[in-house]
Amino acid sequence: MGIDQQAMDQFEQGVTMFDKLTDKFMGSSSESADPSKMAEEQAKLMELNAAGTASDQRRQARGQATQSREELEENRSRKNTKWGQSNLAMSGSKQLIRDSDKLQDRQKEEDLLFEGEHAAQKTLKQGRREANMFRINNDLKTPSSTLSLGSTIYNSRR
Repeated sequence: MGIDQQAMDQFEQGVTMFDKLTDKFMGSSSESADPSKMAEEQAKLMELNAAGTASDQRRQARGQATQSREELEENRSRKNTKWGQSNLAMSGSKQLIRDSDKLQDRQKEEDLLFEGEHAAQKTLKQGRREANMFRINNDLKTPSSTLSLGSTIYNSRR
């Protein structure tokens, strides 16, 4: 029976040590039951989801811009090849038209990138707004800038 009691004591010590480690790394059960912390974590997840969506939008915009640039360059190169086959000199207004086409193609690519960045910023702002509304509805503090604190900065130094 002494061996059985000793084994039980070691087992209980192991379980206690395991509980302490899980509490330390995973948070204690009292922390996980706190509704305000759970609500804050939910709000952070909303912001993280918006950031992920914005990142996807940026990546998609870069892909569209790259595809557009490749197609436009291919079209320009075909036109230049046809022009080169004609054995005519490229100067004057013809050269200006080709340069103008190249600039317009670059502008199209930049427009796609700008629109993608604009959509990503809009998604981020919407995600922050929704997370802050969630915080407000759950009586949590919303993150604020130093400027919005105003004179309360000076009052806290007393």
